[in-house]
Amino acid sequence: MAKLTAMQAAKRLGVTDRSVRNYIDRGLIPAEKVSRGLDWKYMIDVQDLEAFAERQNIPLKDLD
Repeated sequence: MAKLTAMQAAKRLGVTDRSVRNYIDRGLIPAEKVSRGLDWKYMIDVQDLEAFAERQNIPLKDLD
């Protein structure tokens, strides 16, 4: 299953990555927190992002 970072998801939704992290924190978008050394990232399944966008009536943009 394809996954996106919070930044990539934000670009697809047309919002900031901070907004995506807020959606995740509120339980609106399921995400996996992945450690990368001392840093970590949220990884979001494309299907979960598409389902969220559909529920919120947000058209998704293509990634460049």
